[in-house]
Amino acid sequence: MYNVVPDMDGMLPFLRQTRIFIFACAVVVFAILVAFAPSLSHPFMSDDYHVLAALSSQPWDLRFFFTGNGNYMIPVTKLFWVVQFALFGTEAQGYHLFSLLLHLANTALVALFFARLFKSKWSGLLTGAFFALSASHWRTAMWMSAQMKMLAAFFLLIALLSFLSFLRTGERRYLIATLIAQIGMPFSSALGIELPFVLALLFLFLRKTDQKRIRVPVRPIWRTLGSLIGICLVYVVLQRILYAHANAFLLSGQGLKAGLLNLLMAGRWLFAGLFEGFGHSMTGFFIGANPAIFSLHAAAVPASVRFIPLGLLLILLLLPKRQGWWKMALLLAAWTVLLYAPPILPDLSQGFTTDWFVTRARYFYVPAIPVAALLTLLLTFVRLPKKRPVRRAALVVILALFGAGVLLGNLRHIAALESTASDFTKGFARARDAYVQDLRSLLGNTWGTRVVTITDVPLGQTTGFDYAGHNVLPSHLAQIYLSRDERSSFRFLPGGVPADYEVTGFGTLWPPVDGRRF
Repeated sequence: MYNVVPDMDGMLPFLRQTRIFIFACAVVVFAILVAFAPSLSHPFMSDDYHVLAALSSQPWDLRFFFTGNGNYMIPVTKLFWVVQFALFGTEAQGYHLFSLLLHLANTALVALFFARLFKSKWSGLLTGAFFALSASHWRTAMWMSAQMKMLAAFFLLIALLSFLSFLRTGERRYLIATLIAQIGMPFSSALGIELPFVLALLFLFLRKTDQKRIRVPVRPIWRTLGSLIGICLVYVVLQRILYAHANAFLLSGQGLKAGLLNLLMAGRWLFAGLFEGFGHSMTGFFIGANPAIFSLHAAAVPASVRFIPLGLLLILLLLPKRQGWWKMALLLAAWTVLLYAPPILPDLSQGFTTDWFVTRARYFYVPAIPVAALLTLLLTFVRLPKKRPVRRAALVVILALFGAGVLLGNLRHIAALESTASDFTKGFARARDAYVQDLRSLLGNTWGTRVVTITDVPLGQTTGFDYAGHNVLPSHLAQIYLSRDERSSFRFLPGGVPADYEVTGFGTLWPPVDGRRF
């Protein structure tokens, strides 16, 4: 509830009413559903087919969970996928529903944690709204293979909440929850190496600003953080042993050196992706680069809010703030860097370009949490004049318009991007279905008589829907939609090698299946 009420809340006593707060929560949930529920009708896209192919063709044993395909050891996420596959098979709607529910859960945890950190339930709710409706999340929330980033955010927030409760109460159950979250975060997404440092910064911040409420001696706290680092080292060792084949360059001395030398480049990417807010750098689109001056996490500016002056953000930064705001700002900025830098080291070491990297919106899902809180901090920690009611009221209106502009701009941009993505994913799904239908027709002619060869080249380029299937091969779809016995009738050959059939731009096989060769 209310521990400390921000300055602006004193002007609006009705905000203290529980029913008003519940109504505001319902509005945020409704806005999230309006923004992301359309993704429930989307087919699978891109890397989703790789995940489904592995789930369909490999036994769910220890090898699958701890080695298997992919570049990282993520047994928790694989278990999450196995549960969904057992429930929904190849029906995309079920997976998208899980993603939406996970995003809603993360939003609730963001609101709860920052309500405690800011000591204001309204500030927590505003942070949750900024996070939930970030335009960077529309693709992550609809992309099954991006669930690993959402799980990483879930375990991060559980760790922050439980560690904060442990510091303030000293109860061991919260410490156990923190340890479980530390295990879950790296084993779900290959993130989490930075979590002990995130928690250490939280402890140091509270020690400087709210030391009276810390009930745990300093030494046990540092021992706890040391044990968390030990868990991280165990993960690193297992990753190095079990996945050395997939990360040979990164795990080499040369790869690590290249990654560290490119950290300055990573800082430039972070600034471009989170603060400058170009549309393509946060959404996965290479079309349209509308700068978003109203959001710290990249929402394109719709026409409806372009009346806000360009200098409003600068004015917001320069407005006088309440005492101690800069300490919180430094904490949030440090968290943003910590949650952004480690996941991109593999890309940095391999020298990927800015255009390749910043289009991966999933990388910004976790660091968007402290960025949303930083935006809330700038809005709610403004020191309002008490003796000048007209100026005070005008400032409150301006701040409210700024926050509303960010949220409305994000909503509109998400809708536009979702509509465009729908055309690509549904177009690729039509080509996919035509291809699978031709495979089944071939089975009726060739079952048990011969093995048919098919050229195995990326279908995204072939069909013209590269956005939705740029790395999907015909062999992947065969693994997903055909049984093991049915797949034995086909052999897939690399491009350039003569084969019986190849896939056309419509997804059908060429030569046509009906009435030929057999």
